[in-house]
Amino acid sequence: MATFTQIKNYRIKINDPAGVKEIIQVANASALPATPKQGAIYYAQDTEYYWQCDLISGATSTDYYQPETYLSDERIEDWLDTYSSGTETLIKGLEAIIFQIGAESKIKRNQAGADSTEFISLQELLNYYKYLLADLKKKLDGEEGITTGSMIQTKQPEIAGGQI
Repeated sequence: MATFTQIKNYRIKINDPAGVKEIIQVANASALPATPKQGAIYYAQDTEYYWQCDLISGATSTDYYQPETYLSDERIEDWLDTYSSGTETLIKGLEAIIFQIGAESKIKRNQAGADSTEFISLQELLNYYKYLLADLKKKLDGEEGITTGSMIQTKQPEIAGGQI
């Protein structure tokens, strides 16, 4: 059974939720700090929810919100328990994220008067994850010795000078 530390490290590697550099475990929502660490989210053990806050200081439990995640802890735990290779578990996660991206609709540009908002397009985001997935699959192939991309040529030796 995967530990919280393994799940935490997996989430940070796969960048889910986006931009998180650290995941800190707390007992419950009332234990969330008034001065949250920037770039960190908090995992409440009692509810098994993740919490994030944008304030630098003076935060209360009502200032925290649940960040958007693509993967559940249960799925991550299953992958960590099933696959022996860390690269293979990352591949499974990226594949799951790619499938979920297709269900989202992204706004490319929104202009209303002087305000202008432009978001990353779905295709750009999909290409990003596909690149990461291809890179990990290449790494996994090298780890398993399936293919390293190198070719060699050998010459059949002459035994006894060819006089047999």
